[in-house]
Amino acid sequence: MVSPEPTIDGKDIHSSYRGSTVKPIAPMTVAQIARDPETPGLPTSGIGGIPTWRDAAEFLTLGTGTVRICTAAMIYGFEVVGRAVPNVTDWQFLNVKYVTTARIDQEAFIKCGCRVAACEDTTRQAISMSEDCVFQVIDAECVARSLCVNVFPLKGCITTEERVDGNADSRTGLRVSSTYADYTTHPDNPAAVKATE
Repeated sequence: MVSPEPTIDGKDIHSSYRGSTVKPIAPMTVAQIARDPETPGLPTSGIGGIPTWRDAAEFLTLGTGTVRICTAAMIYGFEVVGRAVPNVTDWQFLNVKYVTTARIDQEAFIKCGCRVAACEDTTRQAISMSEDCVFQVIDAECVARSLCVNVFPLKGCITTEERVDGNADSRTGLRVSSTYADYTTHPDNPAAVKATE
């Protein structure tokens, strides 16, 4: 017997559009409601093909006030809820001895300086551009805040690389150490906690 998939006892039905197939349609429907002169400001809730936060943000930028999510739960399940909470801390407890540097994959890089402007305009000016549009990380300036990694549209073009224990940190000239230290014990902190003998 030949049956369409998925089947229930060999039978299928016409069903709703869902998941990634509806993604091109759902955001535009929300935007159309927001643009219509008869429905400006009408509260809407976006739904349809929202597996990532970027998809949710797209709905919000197109005028919906909330999003409803099913696709993400179908793909990832509910066990992702709260998993990152143990890895959130206060700024003074960040490891000041963890040293990384941004790295640019020249083969994958699309020679677009628009996203590199994040480093130039808001942080350390740690990425240089040659006349023929080759971008290079200036190790002595890069503090690896990962802003360039997060804002660049293609994953993997810019990554961060941990500096190896024992090698010199080009920013400070000091040897990289894998031991943990935070601002509560940092010598530049006037209220630093003194290490116990």
